[in-house]
Amino acid sequence: MKVEHPFPGVRRTTEHTEKATIANYEFDPGAQFPLHTHREEQITVVIAGTVEFQVDGSLQELGPGETSVVAAGVEHGLRAGPLGARFLAVLVPRRERSDGYEIRGADPG
Repeated sequence: MKVEHPFPGVRRTTEHTEKATIANYEFDPGAQFPLHTHREEQITVVIAGTVEFQVDGSLQELGPGETSVVAAGVEHGLRAGPLGARFLAVLVPRRERSDGYEIRGADPG
């Protein structure tokens, strides 16, 4: 499985089923995924470490075994805690590309 490095300190592997995408993330301590949106609903399940998860302007801290659901089109992003983090992001419907999201303030061109 190909390991992607979408942002500094962030590693991702992605699997696709017929109807969903499952992304396995590993974050170094303090690494972050910037605020972004996408057309899929996202279910995040923390496996190890902690994350500060910002969803639609609200901040929540999640630890192992905790989950968060983000509706399609809602802006969100996260930062790993001091020990880093591992989590799964389940996206429904299936994504065509693993980088199918729009970063806040990014140039679309």
